[in-house]
Amino acid sequence: MPTLPTSPVVPDSEHWLHSAAAAAGLREALAWAQSHPASDEAADSLLQHLRDKQG
Repeated sequence: MPTLPTSPVVPDSEHWLHSAAAAAGLREALAWAQSHPASDEAADSLLQHLRDKQG
């Protein structure tokens, strides 16, 4: 039985992900994330700041 050729299908809403600008932005974001590990050391002060802004 012969096989049908396939082609990649990219939804219209995801075309921007395949642009050079998006790829460059993602590389930059990944480099930043690797050099700035996640931390919750400022969580308490952030939560207090948000509470102060509410009321």
